[in-house]
Amino acid sequence: MSKEALLGAYFPERRKTIYHQTVNGKTTVEDRQDCEPIVEWVKRRREIGQTDDVFTHIAEIPLTVLNKAMTEGWLHDEKAWKRWVNDPDNAAFKVYEKRW
Repeated sequence: MSKEALLGAYFPERRKTIYHQTVNGKTTVEDRQDCEPIVEWVKRRREIGQTDDVFTHIAEIPLTVLNKAMTEGWLHDEKAWKRWVNDPDNAAFKVYEKRW
């Protein structure tokens, strides 16, 4: 596996910006992230293809999605992750092109 693939989780583009707003005592948090560099990395990773390694690289998960999973309580729910990964709206983040 290339050095680029191994360091995929450490791209500086994975940084996110969080905005807090309090109106009438209610706090709203907006979590944003530029995912275009992640999508481009996934395209390059797909071109490399999967190998017969012990682990299969399923998807690159944006930090904003990880934060959402944590706050909504589905971070450790494999079925919820399968729904997220197999959702056509999230296809750009899938490295493994088959259904998981």
